[in-house]
Amino acid sequence: MKKQLLFLSCLLISVGVFGQSVSPEVIAASGDYYETANVKMSWTLGEIVTETIETDAVTLTQGFQQSNLTITSVESMKEDIVVNIYPNPTAEIINVEIPEFTGNIHLELTNTQGQVLTTQRKLPEEAVSQFNLTRLAVGTYYLKLIGEKRQNIKTFKIIKTD
Repeated sequence: MKKQLLFLSCLLISVGVFGQSVSPEVIAASGDYYETANVKMSWTLGEIVTETIETDAVTLTQGFQQSNLTITSVESMKEDIVVNIYPNPTAEIINVEIPEFTGNIHLELTNTQGQVLTTQRKLPEEAVSQFNLTRLAVGTYYLKLIGEKRQNIKTFKIIKTD
């Protein structure tokens, strides 16, 4: 009996120690917050649903809410390269100018989740490369400059407006 009790105790402790936890936050593509005198409502797209409550008049689906995310730094490997990106913020076109760089660079536009949206190769003889952002939603994007050996040279935060 003591062996079984010891085994059961060890099992319960190991489950508690090695068990997974779910963080109560989500990184979503969109969301908003509304408040009136009687009701507060916030929502995000793409969150995990944890509970649904239904009545004849109302359906309430509850999930996790996104915490405040702050980007403290953007990776930059080579400080000596001069890069001009303009206009930023923009509603349509981003121009990328690298006046004194002699190698080939790949330009990679990603969203906040890291998904690659488009890539371009910038040759040394090209004065300016352009990205058309008109088809993208309003929001924050990242433009990565990637060297010939796939090393990250610099990353820039791009703001897409209306």
